[in-house]
Amino acid sequence: LSVNATASERKMRRQYQEVDSNSAVSTLRGEKWFWKDTGLLALAYRYTKIDNSENENIRESDEYGNPRSFSNPKNKFNASADNKYSSNIVTGHFQSQPLEKLLFTAKLKTEVIGRRGGSVYPSETTDPPNNTINTTEVSLVQNKVERWGGDLGFRYSGFKRTSLYGNVEVERANNWIYENRNSIAGESAAEAGEVFYRETDSYTTKYTLTAGTRTVVNKYLNFTTQVRHRNEDNDYDDKRETDPTG
Repeated sequence: LSVNATASERKMRRQYQEVDSNSAVSTLRGEKWFWKDTGLLALAYRYTKIDNSENENIRESDEYGNPRSFSNPKNKFNASADNKYSSNIVTGHFQSQPLEKLLFTAKLKTEVIGRRGGSVYPSETTDPPNNTINTTEVSLVQNKVERWGGDLGFRYSGFKRTSLYGNVEVERANNWIYENRNSIAGESAAEAGEVFYRETDSYTTKYTLTAGTRTVVNKYLNFTTQVRHRNEDNDYDDKRETDPTG
């Protein structure tokens, strides 16, 4: 319950919400040492699913409890929203030490994410309310993300007090999003300002190159010298979008 007062209005707003959410997560993992314990391979899989729903009612009244629709009215009847989320992740890790002073590592991660959400938002703006919906805003949003990345690295410590290291990191992400929002007429005409549509693709590629040395002078002092180069390319493609004048 909220109470608001201005020079011309004293109003009360009661809001009721019911939220329900269910989630499930499962993980599988395995690893294996080989080559006389100089090599390791580890794999893991994780699945996540979330379902969420919400129902909302908002009622406005004056200071005496009489139903009203004030300026910027917020009388909402059985507004509802449903959202679904799922994620599949696979990771891998490999390392090998063919020589006592030489270590190679490799990592891989793949992820697929799906989201879907929809809502229905009925409004009554008649003052006083007559229990008839004026307009209803309906929206649908879908999103799919596909992402993978990898890392290759090495470390060599065969020099006295000095080790060399380097690695290459690569990541690629494809992101697709679809939004569709519409206004449906009821007792009043549809709200043109609530109409919106778009479909967008985004492709992002990143890589990082690193090389460096680490020198240990004594147990109190060491030096690290490193060179790193990063690059990112984002190809943003707005395929379709609502004409802002329409």
